[in-house]
Amino acid sequence: MMADPHDTRTPKDATPDPLPSSASRRRGRRWRAFLIWTVGLFALATAIYLLAREVSSSSWGDKVSVGAMTVHYPSHVARNSAEALARFLYDKGIGRINDADARLRHESGIWTVDLFIPQQENTDTDIFSALLERMHRDIARDVLHGEALVLRACHPEVGANSIQQRGDPKAWKEIGP
Repeated sequence: MMADPHDTRTPKDATPDPLPSSASRRRGRRWRAFLIWTVGLFALATAIYLLAREVSSSSWGDKVSVGAMTVHYPSHVARNSAEALARFLYDKGIGRINDADARLRHESGIWTVDLFIPQQENTDTDIFSALLERMHRDIARDVLHGEALVLRACHPEVGANSIQQRGDPKAWKEIGP
């Protein structure tokens, strides 16, 4: 087949565009939207995973309850220690009438018990301080078998700390080493 001598088209013009320009633009927009959607979905899934991992590994960890007395403890503290503390506090009358919370931690060889008690007129007395000192002595002796203990009376309103469920409590009275 011979080329037409009257055809003035160049070889570039001779090959027609497979898609009209508007269809080509639509295909490009769809592809970009798909990529943006995929990257966004991956970023959202990653953020949810990281958030769930951070919350589950928060310093508050698990909890154990005896009556209305709840003791929160991290994963590296034995459950039986938290149960013994909850039982001790419940036997002393804490958590029998109203819900009560405490947190048990063990860091650098020192146990820390945070009792969540609001600072009020009736708790800011010498009698209450003596009660806390007796509790400190009895918990160290009976629950923790003579190990070092810091007993802290803390405000019950503990705010959030970044992504954790609860932040570190602020103590208004501290007894211990």
